[in-house]
Amino acid sequence: FWIHPMQQRHISLQITGLNCAGCVGRAERALAQVSGVSAASVNLVSGKGQVEASAELPVGALVAALVAALDQAGYPAALSHLSLDIEGLSCVSCVGRAQSALRAVPGVVIAEVSLATERAEISYLTGASRAADLIAASA
Repeated sequence: FWIHPMQQRHISLQITGLNCAGCVGRAERALAQVSGVSAASVNLVSGKGQVEASAELPVGALVAALVAALDQAGYPAALSHLSLDIEGLSCVSCVGRAQSALRAVPGVVIAEVSLATERAEISYLTGASRAADLIAASA
């Protein structure tokens, strides 16, 4: 029989508050304890965390769990924020589709779309997503 390696997803995130090797160890342990994570490493100099996790986990839930674990450990992930105008929203269903598309972009932590203002407010992991990817997903 053949053993197939489980599909893995790689997530990179910027971590704030790292001052020493002890901080790095605590941040790595916090990331490694998230369900589905198979490997986690943190670099003190760059402030970056690298995570390998099961690709079977929904990316949004995984990102939210990683952010929560770092927050609880005292080393919050760096977040970037973006506001987008979205044209053509005519119903609640359109809003749901737009939010789902934005939340499916790797690294997105929060994506809220308003029908009334035709705007999306997005928070995403610094360095894990690009504004161009979010704009493309909202189109």
